[in-house]
Amino acid sequence: MSTVPASQREQCVRCKRFSPASDMDERGVCDDCVSRLTELERVPPTVGNVIVGAVGLVPKVGLPALLLVTGVALAMYFLRHEAFGIPFLGWGLDVAAQGVMLGLAHRAIHGRPVNLAATAQATTDHLFRLIFVAFIAHIQIVVLYAIPSLLVLFVVSQMSPDALLPALAVAQIAGLVLALWRASTLAVALPVTLHEGHTGFSALGISTRRMKEHRAPAFVFALAGLAWLIVPLVHEALTLGLSMIGWLGDLVDLGPLRPWTEQLVELAPVIEISQSVLTAVALLFMTATSAVLYAKTVGYRVY
Repeated sequence: MSTVPASQREQCVRCKRFSPASDMDERGVCDDCVSRLTELERVPPTVGNVIVGAVGLVPKVGLPALLLVTGVALAMYFLRHEAFGIPFLGWGLDVAAQGVMLGLAHRAIHGRPVNLAATAQATTDHLFRLIFVAFIAHIQIVVLYAIPSLLVLFVVSQMSPDALLPALAVAQIAGLVLALWRASTLAVALPVTLHEGHTGFSALGISTRRMKEHRAPAFVFALAGLAWLIVPLVHEALTLGLSMIGWLGDLVDLGPLRPWTEQLVELAPVIEISQSVLTAVALLFMTATSAVLYAKTVGYRVY
């Protein structure tokens, strides 16, 4: 039985046990819990530490993650070419892949075997909650991105139509900043849903509160998410451009430019493969960043 007076004892935020105040670190975690933390968890969540942790985590999930992203890329190819009318399936598949990769990353962080089948099975139990949280998060981000442009269209178009295009350009930048800010606050929403059982606005609120003190490292997650979204958009723009080049070549005689245009059109499969690879890399890094942020900021032991 401890002889330390009750007034000099504090409750650990992880294990909830009372220990001498001298045994607590600055986060209110007792020495016993600190000894159970992995090296990644002990290092504070600075920008550099989060990036290094995420990059270092990718090889640890290794082959299972490679198989997963390959399967997702193949499924996306099928949906793009064979099931164009139901794009929501692709979005749901992305959310499911994020959930599985978060599970793989969580196991790797805590030194447990990285088992794709077992992790996928565990993720399916939370799939609908993950999709619901991701859906709400996406709606909030899209709305914040669109609000400045909608205000410009409503106000500037009435007051000064000549200034509409410059104002829209500024509004797009403002919307992007708002969207990135909101995305950064939701960096650990999916891990909270997966590991702690929260869902809906509860998961979003918990993520927002945890990221409030870690704005800069959370912004790394937002930038990775931006890359994950932009790569497919760039691919679509390039595909449209190549289609127009091919269409133009069928209508008019391009003369000496024809060999060049034909080579560009032949690049379409290469561009599509590159897009799949880059999207998978962005998704993997974004998910690893989310897992690292969660491991460094979780308020109590869940493993």
